[in-house]
Amino acid sequence: MIKIYTDSAADITRKQAAEMSVGLIPLKISFQGTTYYQEDDEGFIGFYELLKDSKYLPTTSQASPAEYMQIFEDAKKNGDSVIIITISSKLSGTVLAAHVAKENCGYADIFIIDSLGAVISQRILVEYAVTLRDRGLSASEIYDKVMEARLRVRLWAFVDTLEYLHKGGRLSKSAAFVGGVLNIKPIIHFSDGALAMTEKARGVKSALRIIMEHIEEDGERDEEVPVYFAYSGADTSVCENFRKMVKEKFNCYGQMYPIGGVVGIHVGPNAMAIVYLQKKK
Repeated sequence: MIKIYTDSAADITRKQAAEMSVGLIPLKISFQGTTYYQEDDEGFIGFYELLKDSKYLPTTSQASPAEYMQIFEDAKKNGDSVIIITISSKLSGTVLAAHVAKENCGYADIFIIDSLGAVISQRILVEYAVTLRDRGLSASEIYDKVMEARLRVRLWAFVDTLEYLHKGGRLSKSAAFVGGVLNIKPIIHFSDGALAMTEKARGVKSALRIIMEHIEEDGERDEEVPVYFAYSGADTSVCENFRKMVKEKFNCYGQMYPIGGVVGIHVGPNAMAIVYLQKKK
């Protein structure tokens, strides 16, 4: 049997994981000593309420080799194949923990994939792996296809507030203040597994226009894999509006998912993202 696992940076709820027969490895979020888990839709919204009221940024902790070791030992005992799809190694040491566990376990039928992303760009690869598994592909075939597909994943997003980038030490206080006054909305995407800022839009309308331009520049998408949208916090209106814009211009209409705390710590509420797979050239 093929067992697929991912960590909670993919923002998949326990119920969704069970429906896909995917195992979830939790990445812990701590608010001043209190551990917070996001396992259902209410948990995603609740995180941003806590974030808003918290004086200090919460911290996150990666999965340990011991957590992976248990999974690998069970697979070894049962003769299962294991596929692990992790948050980008540029954002967390989780993938390294998986490799350490595999080496210590001494079991070859384990395939570890660094997604080079997080949130919906990680989720899209997990669901692609599930689709391939359900088609009857072997673990090694799934590994090869997902490793290739991860290089074609495109995520574009904007951040509504600079406050949390400043709190996380990624932006100076003065830059955050000036950006707030000017209503700056940074446009971000994943570049070689790391989050990178490409432009600074003035306002939400400008941010959405720039993202639409990037989608057009990326060319045809792989229609075998769906388009996904993501939002942070309780307000879904901007994401809903953008989803309609994408449908009208590119004739595709994808599912919306909330952004969890692992990345939400840095982007804060009211951020928005789109992810899709570029067509093979």
